[in-house]
Amino acid sequence: TRDTIASYLGVSGRTLEKAEKIVEAAETEPEKYGKILEEANSKDIAINRAWNDIKKIKFQEKTEKLQEEVKNIKPPEGKYEIIVVDPPWPYGGKYSPEHYFGRVASPYPEMSLEEIKALELPADENCILWLWTTNRFIHDAFHIIDAWQFKPKTILTWIKNRMGVGYWLRGKTEHCILATKGKPPINLTNQTTALFGKAREHSRKPEEFYQFVDSLCIGRKLDYFSREPREGWETFGTMELKKEDI
Repeated sequence: TRDTIASYLGVSGRTLEKAEKIVEAAETEPEKYGKILEEANSKDIAINRAWNDIKKIKFQEKTEKLQEEVKNIKPPEGKYEIIVVDPPWPYGGKYSPEHYFGRVASPYPEMSLEEIKALELPADENCILWLWTTNRFIHDAFHIIDAWQFKPKTILTWIKNRMGVGYWLRGKTEHCILATKGKPPINLTNQTTALFGKAREHSRKPEEFYQFVDSLCIGRKLDYFSREPREGWETFGTMELKKEDI
């Protein structure tokens, strides 16, 4: 129905959907978005331009909220036998509302390699570390593991159901380095280095990974830089910007 109506108006179904959201935003919060709608009407600004103006405002508000949340984060207490770390790697890609979730831009606060390396993980003397990295930072990831005084053992590769971002080749995989400290217990049988799982929001890891870790690892679990709460896990970090927030 949407596409049929759009065809009569000479626009795409997606453009019509954006127009509806622009009007809805202006009616819901006229003091914030009303001017954008007025300009679109009076100056015949393209719908995409008005839509991007609204996204800029929402993105800025969400970013400021995240930065405020970071100030109030309390560090985890005690020690953990299993720690998953998904660092906010420093891609340095500039956010563009015209290309939200672009090929490299990160929609969440980033850390430098030195800042990541300087993190003091609350690791037990016998601990398993799972460090997520992309192709770009896989070399740096091993140096970070050394700085955290863990020993790398193997690499788990997440094979996604669709391609993602990347300047050179569009990524369809991410890697998680398994490293250890001491002699942690682990339930090894015939697990492989390949993990198949559906790609979700930007940077969010698949549920299959956490099921995999739960089946292998014994002890208190910490999801460092977590994206969401999870039963049986303690979390630390901030929630990322999600597409539906924009």
